[in-house]
Amino acid sequence: MGRKDKARNKLPRMRVNADEMAAEIRSELRSILRRMDDLRRPMPVELVEGVPEGEPRYLLRKGAAYESIQEDVITLAGMVWHLKDRLKRWMAASGLECSPTIEEMAAAHKPMLICGDLIDSKKHGGGCNRSGYAPKVDGIGFRPNGLMAMKYDGALKAGEILVMNPDPIPYTVEIVSGVCNATFGPAIDLICNAFEQWCDLIDKADLLGGGDGESVQLRRLLQRFKNGTTPYFHSELIA
Repeated sequence: MGRKDKARNKLPRMRVNADEMAAEIRSELRSILRRMDDLRRPMPVELVEGVPEGEPRYLLRKGAAYESIQEDVITLAGMVWHLKDRLKRWMAASGLECSPTIEEMAAAHKPMLICGDLIDSKKHGGGCNRSGYAPKVDGIGFRPNGLMAMKYDGALKAGEILVMNPDPIPYTVEIVSGVCNATFGPAIDLICNAFEQWCDLIDKADLLGGGDGESVQLRRLLQRFKNGTTPYFHSELIA
């Protein structure tokens, strides 16, 4: 099979409307903040009927398939990485420029490059290594209080984990290098570090400077994020 002419087969881009792109960015910001909350939230447990007292009888539902948690991490990393493309298009449509450019910002920020490597390696089957670390998502770490019972299906990488106490259990997901012994700590912290760069740009570009309800509330949510106030996504109207 011969090589395709990339230039000839490249699809034309639609003309960008600045207001429509700003609306897309606001939607992405809400989605990112909600997903950050989900990854910070301890794993809930639920009582399994019929298990005697004194034995592990609370099911750790979220721990059943660790691959799904790893996928959630990579999805969030990708949302933060690809936010740069929407920001670039919004700035171009708005007649705005910044120095350094958005691409230069991303290229100079290790956490951002790691986010890009994670999502692009997932999408393209590996080989994406802008950061030089060939990063990957490591296993899930948690420490239940008391005894634990577990069944595990190695073929499906799925399990059933029962714990003693009804309290939600905090967990961590680490990002590590695939080419050296480097570790980058909890995935959610690294992704939040990358996201901070876009928050600063959004603030400087006044993308959320309007008096409409969406912009006002997103400014509030991003301030919660900057202050480390969780949950980041919080409605003043809904309990």
